[in-house]
Amino acid sequence: MESVYQHPALKRKVSYRTAIKLDCYKLIKYILEEKEFVPFSLKEGV
Repeated sequence: MESVYQHPALKRKVSYRTAIKLDCYKLIKYILEEKEFVPFSLKEGV
């Protein structure tokens, strides 16, 4: 969970724990504000 990778949208290194947390925030925005929700994926190019 503490391993890091280069986040494509943020252009910086983040941990997988942080990536999951960011997805939670995106999911909340999707539910409350009907913003688009594209979940985090471990697969490259997806």
